[in-house]
Amino acid sequence: GGICEQDECAKVAANRNLRIEIAIGEKHDEIAMWAVTPDYLSMKKLAMGEGRFVADSDVDTSQSVIVLGSKIRATLFGTDDALGKYVTVRTLKRGPPPPTLPGQKPSEGRPDRRYLVVGVLEEKVYRRSEDQGNWLEWMNDLAYIPITTALARETGGREIGGLQVAAPSLETVRPIKQALDDALVKRHRGVRNYQIFDRAERLQEWEERGQMYDAAIGGAGAISLLVGGIVVMNILLASLTQRIREVGIRKALGARDLEIFIQFLTESVIVAGMGGMGGALLGSALSSTVSSMLEQKLLLDARVIGIGVGISMTVGLVFGIYPAIRASR
Repeated sequence: GGICEQDECAKVAANRNLRIEIAIGEKHDEIAMWAVTPDYLSMKKLAMGEGRFVADSDVDTSQSVIVLGSKIRATLFGTDDALGKYVTVRTLKRGPPPPTLPGQKPSEGRPDRRYLVVGVLEEKVYRRSEDQGNWLEWMNDLAYIPITTALARETGGREIGGLQVAAPSLETVRPIKQALDDALVKRHRGVRNYQIFDRAERLQEWEERGQMYDAAIGGAGAISLLVGGIVVMNILLASLTQRIREVGIRKALGARDLEIFIQFLTESVIVAGMGGMGGALLGSALSSTVSSMLEQKLLLDARVIGIGVGISMTVGLVFGIYPAIRASR
């Protein structure tokens, strides 16, 4: 309340991460369990495979319900139905016991808790290639319970891990961030004992950093091309001093200055083009070696190789003009 007014922000989801052991009978698994609110499903682009997700009524009444990832469901239930079954939860990292109600005796330690399975998430799959594993398999090994249930039965107190706020557009990120900061600092009595992470700012920082890398790599490449062009020019000038007789014989037989110019310029472009092809082949071989070492699939774009060879030939054309003029004279 007080963070978003009307439709200024689309969704707000509270969350807290817990490390637990989940079991049913003799089968058990150690997993991460997220205490969330209903909007968490759409904000994380999750989809239900069976049943339902955490609902507003679960949060309002602190219901002991749980939603399982597809991998947990397979581990605990196999091919059996999971909906409507109870699972046992034990906290691995024990914290202070939950607050007791008036007239209730405090329990020793933290007893096992039972949760009703109300839903199973659809399997999340992402593979960069057919021979690689599922990069999102960790998301299938998560479970979800209402945030209020976690505070009442698991952690005690009122402390949550964080709030995720989804802005409807990039233009509304900064106003919502400011409203969020104003609301939190007021609620925390003027103490900013929290951090607000803005993904738009992070994205801008990464773009600026990427531009710096591009500029540095582009500068190094430009210097390399300049040095390579000077080398090509010096080689052609040295070659000219050894081919004075050849040029003289051609002129004596009727060759014009333009023909001599075109001959030397063509040689410069060919030499530079061969160097570009050799560099492309060497780069491809080294990339393949690194790809096999990192077990990452290599993607080579023929257009990029063509552009690289074309730039090399352009360097040969530019730096071959002066030696060609010298030869034609």
